[in-house]
Amino acid sequence: MEVRNWQNVNQIDNYKKLLEGYRFRIYKAKAVEEQVALLKEVYQIVKEISKKMYKEGQGFSKQYYSILQLVLSIEDNVKQAYILDVKPSYGYKKKKENTPSNETIVQSIADTIRVILCRKLNQKHGSTNRTFESFDLQGYCPASASMVKQMGDALSIQTTKITIEPGFLKDSPLFNQRKKHCLNLVKVNEELYLVDCTYHQFFLQKDCLIERLGIPMLSGCAPGTFMLMDETRKKVAEKILKDGWIKATPEVIKAYMDGFALSFRNGLYYEETSDFSYTTSYTAEDYIRFLFQEESQLHYEKESYLGFQSKPLLDIHLSFHPETLKSIK
Repeated sequence: MEVRNWQNVNQIDNYKKLLEGYRFRIYKAKAVEEQVALLKEVYQIVKEISKKMYKEGQGFSKQYYSILQLVLSIEDNVKQAYILDVKPSYGYKKKKENTPSNETIVQSIADTIRVILCRKLNQKHGSTNRTFESFDLQGYCPASASMVKQMGDALSIQTTKITIEPGFLKDSPLFNQRKKHCLNLVKVNEELYLVDCTYHQFFLQKDCLIERLGIPMLSGCAPGTFMLMDETRKKVAEKILKDGWIKATPEVIKAYMDGFALSFRNGLYYEETSDFSYTTSYTAEDYIRFLFQEESQLHYEKESYLGFQSKPLLDIHLSFHPETLKSIK
C-alpha cells in the first residue's frame, strides 16, 4: 500500500492524484489477477479517505462523491472476467421430443430469449459472432423478462414477470431505487420454474470483490459474491448460468433470493452485528411475500444496515472474508 498515514494528506487533489495512478496501473496491467490485487488496494485507500472526509452530524464533504466517481471509472478498466465461469448452453440443436417435457418447454423459452438477446447485442456493438456471456448484461433484465412473459403468454403458459426491488420494497429508500432486477416465474403443468436469462451480470469479478464492502456510499458486492459462499447457492447459480432457468423448489427460491438479500447489506451490518455467516433466516415463503410486496427485508433489518453505507466503519481495516470461502473451490 503506498499511503498508510492520511494525517499528512489534506487536499482532494492529493487523493485524486494517488487514485489516478492506480487507474493507470490497472489499465496497463496485463493479467486480471494483477488488476484485482490493485483494485483491492484502491478500496482500502478509499476507506481511509472516507474517514478523513466525514464529520458526525454533517456527513461527507461534496468532494468525497467525486472520489467515488473516480473509483467507478477505475473499476471500468478491469478486464471482463467471471467469478463463476459457467458457459451458457443454448441454441436450436436440441433433441426433438414428440411430447415435450416441462423442462424442454422452459429450456426452449430460455434458449430463444438468449439467442434473441445475443443477436441484438451483436448488432448493437457492430459485431457478428460474440458469445452471449461476452456482453455486460446489466440493464437488459427488464427487456429479457418482458420477452419471456410475451413468449409464455403466446404459448398459453402461466408466466409472471417479477421485479426484485432493493430490500424487496417497492419505492425503496435503498440505493436511490437502483439495483432492481427482473426475472420470471413460469408454471408448466403445475410445475413452477424460475427463469433468469441475464443472471451472468451478477458474477463479474470487478463487482464481486468482498473488499468492496465497507466503503461508504458505494453499493457493495453483487449477488454472485454470496452465491459462492454456500454449496447449495453455488449449485443453484451454476444451473441458472448454464441453462437460464431452474425448477423453483423452496430450497432453490431461498438460495437464489439469499444472494440478493445479502447483496443489499452494507459494511455496518457486519461491523455492528459481528455476523459473518453470510446467511439469512428468511424462508422461501418469506421471499414469496417479499416479492409480492406483503412484507420486505426492511421490516426485519435496520435501514442503516441496508443500501448505501451512510458513515465510515469504525475499523477501516475490518476484514469481510468468510471462512466458508476456504472450503468451496
